[in-house]
Amino acid sequence: MTIQKRGSLTTGLLLLSASVLIAGLAQAQPSFVPGPAPESNWGAAPNDTAAPVKKNNLVLAAKPGELTASNADGMVVWKVRRLGSAAPSWKRLDNGLIVLDDGMVLDKCGRALTRLHKQPGGDTNQAGDPGDNSGGRGGKRGDPYWSALAELGPGENPKEVLFDSQGNAWAFFNWGGTVQRSNGHDGTWQPPETIWGSTAVPVIDADDNITLLFKFIRGRSYGLGARRYEPGTGWSGITDIYCSSSFFQNITAGVDLNGNVVAVIDEVGLSFVYDAASGTWGPPQSGLPPGGSFGSALHTVANNRSRTAIYLAYLATRDYDWEPHALYVHRFDSDSKQWLPRQMVPGSWGISAGCYGPGCNLRVAVDDFGEVTVFWRRIGRSVGSGLQQVCAARTQNGVWQLPHAFQATCSCGNMESFADIDVNESGDVLCVFAEAGSFHALRYRAGVGWEEENPYDVYWPYSTRSRVCFYQGAHAAATFYGVAGGDDQLLSILYDGTTWENELLDIPEGWPTFYQAIAADQGEPVLIFEGAELYGGSHGTWATWLRDAAP
Repeated sequence: MTIQKRGSLTTGLLLLSASVLIAGLAQAQPSFVPGPAPESNWGAAPNDTAAPVKKNNLVLAAKPGELTASNADGMVVWKVRRLGSAAPSWKRLDNGLIVLDDGMVLDKCGRALTRLHKQPGGDTNQAGDPGDNSGGRGGKRGDPYWSALAELGPGENPKEVLFDSQGNAWAFFNWGGTVQRSNGHDGTWQPPETIWGSTAVPVIDADDNITLLFKFIRGRSYGLGARRYEPGTGWSGITDIYCSSSFFQNITAGVDLNGNVVAVIDEVGLSFVYDAASGTWGPPQSGLPPGGSFGSALHTVANNRSRTAIYLAYLATRDYDWEPHALYVHRFDSDSKQWLPRQMVPGSWGISAGCYGPGCNLRVAVDDFGEVTVFWRRIGRSVGSGLQQVCAARTQNGVWQLPHAFQATCSCGNMESFADIDVNESGDVLCVFAEAGSFHALRYRAGVGWEEENPYDVYWPYSTRSRVCFYQGAHAAATFYGVAGGDDQLLSILYDGTTWENELLDIPEGWPTFYQAIAADQGEPVLIFEGAELYGGSHGTWATWLRDAAP
């Protein structure tokens, strides 16, 4: 299907002005296909004493600047914070999703799912349909294609896909605590295994050992646990790493070349190291600023494909050691198994984020040369309707360079909730996100510099999750939610190493979905997604492979 190509935006060249982007939000937009009707009234929560509301076995309660979800014992399971002191109001949907008064939609785990951009007058319901902007659904673009769908299950809400050295894909799911392994690239999959009861973070080392880290609640305490998978042995029992009355919710982790695993939990500013030689977890390491409303947020650990470099990046939300609000980065030293002293990312002073909650992270990439790249939104440079400029900075020979400011803009909460990032073997970095009206591709090309494109008009009134991965060197595949042929559906577009293709590449069945994960190995990306409508139910979980002959 032929798409509306918007051309390339190189440094200093602006083809789409901010005014056009903002104006696009007020145009006619596609409507929801309603399932169970949402509640008609917003649940007002003016102060700390607002009556809590129970939904899906969790008790929701609003406080100034945050919404919390607690279990029957009163233990906070997750909390979402946002800028400002006003207590959020919410709308509850019968399918378990929660719509906040700023248009942010949360899934069952409290993760930002999408943002409904309000029309003038404050109505988040969209009306209208732009019609067929792409030449029709079902068009073919030639050689590359997505394979027939393979149904997975019963896991929901795919979180991440990892590959082992044998070319098997491991799909991990947030909801249901399952993992499922492919039989290489042939399109078939092993039966699912249920291996934990809550959201988990997996990492895989060079010997195909998988470490799965997860949060648990035991009585009145919050704990960090782990399970290990070893080829030929299978999954171990649960190892308790940490248990405390102090709340935390996000876990982020990396693994080095020797198989040592480092994990960081937010809110309390602690890290933990698994020593591969001894097979044990060490005691908690402090020295990182605590999280929450008084230290840091968006803790993000990233390591490169070769596992030779691990970095931790985070946002300082309040003065810590008398230093300014900014992005800070630590490098992990594998010899001492400690974080090295932090560095402030130049030009990130005054940065903030619009949403702190489950699954919110910075967009960080580390290449095989040990160089690190980080993206953020620039506060104080609003271009209207809450949109802010996107910036990025990277190291060169280990030294931070001045940041690059893109023409692209995004709304509050978008970059930390919905964008995706990947890096290839040559050090090329690609960051993508869909802002209402535009699909953005921001790129650093090794030896060339910063570039950006808006390769597709989304015709979709929401900001939601996009995904991207490199394959076959500089080639890349990106997926995002949009409208094609008049249908709301998951879309894909390919990058040939120099420019984006002029046609979308059909994904079989054209399911609408907000849940997706993508990764590549041996030149073939695999896409895992759950067919799901915003006001409806699930249509199952599916896998498809991109079959693309080497150029």
